[in-house]
Amino acid sequence: MIVLMVVLWCARRTADAQRHKRLTLAITLAAFAIVLTGKMILNCRLHQYGFVLAMPAFIMLVVALLYWLPNWLTSIGRSGGLFRGAALGVLLAASLSYLSRTNHYISKKHITVGTGSDAFLADGRGPPVNFVLGEMTSLLGPDQTIGVLPEGVMINYLVRRPSGWRHTNFMPTEVALFGEDAMVADMKSHPPDYIVLVHKETSEFGFRFFGKDYGTRMMAWIDQNYSELGLAGDRPFVDPYRFGMLLMKRKPQSAGPREP
Repeated sequence: MIVLMVVLWCARRTADAQRHKRLTLAITLAAFAIVLTGKMILNCRLHQYGFVLAMPAFIMLVVALLYWLPNWLTSIGRSGGLFRGAALGVLLAASLSYLSRTNHYISKKHITVGTGSDAFLADGRGPPVNFVLGEMTSLLGPDQTIGVLPEGVMINYLVRRPSGWRHTNFMPTEVALFGEDAMVADMKSHPPDYIVLVHKETSEFGFRFFGKDYGTRMMAWIDQNYSELGLAGDRPFVDPYRFGMLLMKRKPQSAGPREP
């Protein structure tokens, strides 16, 4: 992208007014692509959300391979059409590879989660979610609350019950942003009637498991104030490749003044 931007800048110096404007827009897009692609050093991956960061650079690459380079080769008497055909073949092969990978992931999603207009397809993690949703539907009273950690606010939406907390996510990013002490204080001031611990492997953030590698004070408070009610799937935060959800209920409060 840097080389391409330099080439476009040099071409812009000798271009006419109309081409000068188009090259200015192309240089701006190239600069934008460089900035976004630079964010890939923050441990992004193309198969996650990194593809969004790489998209402007990829668009520039396609234009360069199918338009600018073939036209330049033709202008110096070379076979620009042959180059364009070869480049198109490479791009098509790469596209088919990614389409095949996308089809692989989509084909795994055959479990319906939710009902009516809320329904969506999920992979093998769907049955534990459906189990918890069924339990919550029968257990939750009209004014009761449920907290989901470290992430899973979709559960709150599907059962139409809030958590009562100010925070909706308890991933390493949010813990670093808001502070674990503030999150624990929020939990203590608004303790939900039920808590669901959802398995999530978060090593891409530098911490593998909630309650073990980060969020230990939150987990200690949960263990002290909640008892296990049911397990759907495998036990969370043990095996990174085995999904499960642990449903917990708030312990009866002892008599006496409550903590403010």
